Amino acid sequence: MNAGIKKGRDLARQGLFTEAESVFRELARAHPNDPAPLWELVYLAREQKSYPRMLEYLERILHLAPDLLEARILRRRLLAMRGEMAGLLGELDTFFALSEKGPLTHAAAVQLFRAIQYCCTGSDRVLRLRTLLRLVRNTEARETAKPLPFRVLSAEILLALGDYAEFSEIVNELSRSQFRSRKIDQLRRISEKCMAPDFPDFSAEKVFGIGLSRTGTSSLTDALSRLGYHAIHWFNPHSLTLISQSDFCLFDAFADIPASCQFEFLYHSFPNARFVYTTRPIPSWETSITHHYEMTHGISSPAELRAPRLAHRFDFAAGRVESNLYSRFPTWSEAYRSFDFRVNHFFEDKPTSKLLKLGICSGEGWEKLCPFLEKPIPPDAFPNSNPSPPGPGSPAS
Repeated sequence: MNAGIKKGRDLARQGLFTEAESVFRELARAHPNDPAPLWELVYLAREQKSYPRMLEYLERILHLAPDLLEARILRRRLLAMRGEMAGLLGELDTFFALSEKGPLTHAAAVQLFRAIQYCCTGSDRVLRLRTLLRLVRNTEARETAKPLPFRVLSAEILLALGDYAEFSEIVNELSRSQFRSRKIDQLRRISEKCMAPDFPDFSAEKVFGIGLSRTGTSSLTDALSRLGYHAIHWFNPHSLTLISQSDFCLFDAFADIPASCQFEFLYHSFPNARFVYTTRPIPSWETSITHHYEMTHGISSPAELRAPRLAHRFDFAAGRVESNLYSRFPTWSEAYRSFDFRVNHFFEDKPTSKLLKLGICSGEGWEKLCPFLEKPIPPDAFPNSNPSPPGPGSPAS
């Protein structure tokens, strides 16, 4: 079993998803009562943004282990993404009751954190985060063998609550320990910013990727990270919320529509910022964005984003962002053309040093990005992250 799972993971890391899926399916057939291969299929489907297949495998896992909290929460959250928000909200109390009985696994705690940030708002969100923090700390106290993941999660929940002082205390403690990880390094960078005497520093250098989703925004984020920026894409990976006003002073670079929808505000708020507008041919973009929203939310046109069932995501923030950019238009191509006009019109009288148009999906990369940012060109290839499914158009997104 272990050798087979390692083989499948190696294939997935190489982007050979079909081959990896075949390996995990064969393991699932050979071990019909073991959920481990099915979990690998869940993770593989997530990498491919295939949420219906994730649901299919989760149903099979829950058939084997009906009380598995991690699977129950993840299934409910995926259904909420497709409009069944009431079910997730209704089951949160059940999930908390099961967590109180314990033992709470780290994976279940993370899924509960994601669920709270996805569907809760206002004081209810704060109350539930505080309850989760208590549960995580109680579990950490009992987990003498492997307390580190729960300690890190405590820091991330505190960050989500905006408690920068206690967050930084934990991060400083983690930084002084013998443990080293990429996540702890990232949290340390955030802590250094939020505890600096000049925080929030609006004069700091920032890079905003303001292209629409599916125009190479993931690739741009990875490229900016390789150039040394602390870059995030779509949401804060630690607080698990969409990129928000507070995040703009905690990180260096940002991409996707939470930044795109307010680039004018960002231009005037951060005088030393530069903007990268990722573009894509409209037919190719329309194919990719349609597939994305069909898979995630079961819709095919931007106007369907106005449906009340989709408005509650991420404290209503996702609905506001999509209303700004997409849902006012009957077709995706009209939404793209409107945003393209908006960017070009705003920057037409601005210094040329402020905006770079970058066609990542057409093969542009380091040779344009690095001179614009005054950075040396790295020796490795420009990232091709989150590729589109097979079909017309370029692969990057």
